[in-house]
Amino acid sequence: MCFCEYEIQEFQTTIILTTHDLDDIQQLCDRIIIINHGQIVEDGSLQDLIKRISPYRQLILEFYDEVPEIKHEKAKVIKQESSRVWLQFDNTKITAADLISDLSAYNTFKDLSLEEPNIHDIIREVYTET
Repeated sequence: MCFCEYEIQEFQTTIILTTHDLDDIQQLCDRIIIINHGQIVEDGSLQDLIKRISPYRQLILEFYDEVPEIKHEKAKVIKQESSRVWLQFDNTKITAADLISDLSAYNTFKDLSLEEPNIHDIIREVYTET
């Protein structure tokens, strides 16, 4: 792998990978070109595509026992199960760090996790739009 990267830089070579394996896309590609019925429908970075199609992320909070009422102007509760709460937020309007900081100022939670947009859903949305 390192040898290929060296040769790519030295010879200014571009490798085009055609795949339906979205995990390959996430791991290997800086630029993504999506073709639908022979027409280019997207051409750019994967991160730009994610920001445009699905700028939403999810913050999952787990509480010790009773779940308090969660209110934040830049996030909304989309699911609650037992001691867990799922919040959806637009990462172009607030960072995960700022949201966590805001929420921890008046809540005590046991654990948290962050979920990125699902690449499969984003690609499906691109094909649905075209």
